[in-house]
Amino acid sequence: MFFASSAGGVYAGVGNPPFDEDSPVAPIAPYGWNKLAQESLARSWSSETATPLLVGRLSNLYGPAQNLSKDQGLITQVCLRALARQPLNLYVPLDTIRDYLFAEDAGRLIADGLFRLRLEAAEAETAPAVVKVLASLRPTTVATVLAQFRWIMKRPVNVMIASSPNARRQVRDLRMASHVWPELDRRPTTTLSAGMQSVINSILDEAGRGRIGAHAVL
Repeated sequence: MFFASSAGGVYAGVGNPPFDEDSPVAPIAPYGWNKLAQESLARSWSSETATPLLVGRLSNLYGPAQNLSKDQGLITQVCLRALARQPLNLYVPLDTIRDYLFAEDAGRLIADGLFRLRLEAAEAETAPAVVKVLASLRPTTVATVLAQFRWIMKRPVNVMIASSPNARRQVRDLRMASHVWPELDRRPTTTLSAGMQSVINSILDEAGRGRIGAHAVL
């Protein structure tokens, strides 16, 4: 069984990055506490049913076909707002660090992890419960994301620095690391430029199909 947890959610209040599977957990928002509670339930169910379990603590996922009606996902919002020539409201400093993991890479990591889990369960004749950080392991600042879009599209992003009461829950540095099954992390992953180009193409395709305001996305 695979359970999708949140690396940012459970490690947000720890400090001293990068965070790996041995880092203490310290959520600072209800989302992170809920994820930890769900992890605990998954472990209990795994133990009671003798079902192997992989808890994947995912970093910031991004990719094409994200729900554009939701104001979330920095990379998607950067691409959408810039293509529509709309300002991007930014609530964190430009040097804020995140680990952005392309969705297809996440899927491959999960599949590889479940295969490895199955092998370990067969060899040990037990039902292991494994926690692994699933991330690109490439720390990226908000400024880098903005610069990458400008490099791809030769168009700047109009950024408006804004304030929000939720900003205090946005940790400055969420670098990730992993020492569990390190061979899984040696698979080549999608570069930020290739991943962002995929998001841009998806948005332009949605506009072409009339699913979003095509007149604004030029």
